[in-house]
Amino acid sequence: KLPYQYTQFIFDAVAASVEDVARHRHGCCVIQRCLDSRHSAARTHLVTRIVEKSFELMQDAYGNYVVQYVLDVCGDDEVHAICESVIGKVCLLAIQKFSSNVMEKCLERCTDRVREEYLNELNDSDRIRELMMDPFGNYVVQRALSVSTHAQAIRLVETMKPHLSSQNGGGIRNTAGGRRILGKICRRFPNFVLEGESFEDYDLNQVLNRGNYGQGRGQHYGKFNNYGGGHGGGPPNHHHRGGGGGGRNNYRGRGGHGGDHHMPPPQYQKQMTQ
Repeated sequence: KLPYQYTQFIFDAVAASVEDVARHRHGCCVIQRCLDSRHSAARTHLVTRIVEKSFELMQDAYGNYVVQYVLDVCGDDEVHAICESVIGKVCLLAIQKFSSNVMEKCLERCTDRVREEYLNELNDSDRIRELMMDPFGNYVVQRALSVSTHAQAIRLVETMKPHLSSQNGGGIRNTAGGRRILGKICRRFPNFVLEGESFEDYDLNQVLNRGNYGQGRGQHYGKFNNYGGGHGGGPPNHHHRGGGGGGRNNYRGRGGHGGDHHMPPPQYQKQMTQ
């Protein structure tokens, strides 16, 4: 690597036109290499410029890789600035092909306070229905289920329940995204059953390993919905939204939070102790 005095002009030129460079097929790779360099005033200035343009870049086919890279390799202040910038825009970004990738990473990297803001946006019946049916938004919902606390996950599932019930048509769970979301719910809450239904109503034979359920915990397939402690471990890496700058979409799995650390709301405590 060349000494700093011989490369500063590159940083300055990229920072001056960061939006154009980041949106270019090869330019986004140049920026990533700049971010891999040692800390310097020029690198800090470049990161600041990326953060300023992050909302526009995360919606671009190549710019989204630059924003994801900042979330991966930069400091807490820069990460926090990007995560803060999307508050109030979660659903808008979740249904777009490129920004949905960034939204997943924001859910992983944000502070607890910001994640609570995100989940408050998702806990709206109409919004969550749109995301569950969307080919990109359903992955954001799955990520939210993975990284949320036990209490947050219960609230999110309660918001989704009416859209999964066969009493309301159950059309969403017959879609590919709906099956993935229902599988995620059942893996985190092994005793989960919609009211008036049994396990056999779920059509999850190709999604779930039925033999793992009921081991070490009571099975309750009756009227009540039971939210037991979930299994750890996030979803496998997925490359569902390819395109642009191939190979840069890396999703590190994140473990789900077990139920032992968070008491459920009162209406679930009876089921938890059965």
